Amino acid sequence: MITDTIQETHRIYKFEVETDDVGYGKQCRRARKYHAMIDDRVAMLADPVALYEKIKTNFETASAGSEAGMSMIAGQVELDIALKRKCQCESDCVCTWAGQLTEGQRTRLQAYKNIWKKKFGMKAEADKRAFFHLNDNPKYRCVWSGQKGCFPTIRRGMGPVWSAYHKRPVMASELLTSMGWHVSPGSAAAVGVPFVPFNTDMHLHRLVGNAMHLANVTAVMAAILACTPKTPGPTLDTADALVAAFNAFAH
Repeated sequence: MITDTIQETHRIYKFEVETDDVGYGKQCRRARKYHAMIDDRVAMLADPVALYEKIKTNFETASAGSEAGMSMIAGQVELDIALKRKCQCESDCVCTWAGQLTEGQRTRLQAYKNIWKKKFGMKAEADKRAFFHLNDNPKYRCVWSGQKGCFPTIRRGMGPVWSAYHKRPVMASELLTSMGWHVSPGSAAAVGVPFVPFNTDMHLHRLVGNAMHLANVTAVMAAILACTPKTPGPTLDTADALVAAFNAFAH
């Protein structure tokens, strides 16, 4: 609707993006993004969509992990603190992650397991690729990692994303890792960027769920800015320099 309204006065660039484009196969997030420029105001140096495709090509051999299971990096201390915060039983009881699920979530988890075994020929508990959105009913639609082994779209208020193999929900820090955010000093240092500080697990959960993958958005914005002239205008080498920077980041 928006593109129909402004297409006579604007140049519209359409980007078809996936997380695999920029080295993140841990999350399945196909998206379409648009950029509009007033037609007679800016003479673009190059086509930003073509530059995005060039960035994508440079990432074909680089990957930040091809399966959701590679995001399961929470340490035992973080897990113990998170479980203690959620546990509602008396002080002398033994808390478990399964014990924190509602009756409806436990029913849906079992249904997911049954469908997984029938569809893929192995128990979900033995498969590191098996992740389920427990607030979505598999009776109507399976919102899961599937055979590809990547997280479906992360949504705010979606409830727990359950790892059958780890027998626990995915931590907020792990979901953010799959979305391209570096929430631990170790992962940030590995790629040479500042890590995202957080105060509590709830603080992390507030950052999760807008369904926009950081690396995808960054790549699109970088391609647009590299092709947009400044005063004085940049040289045509800017786009090549940007691709080189992305390529270095991937390694």
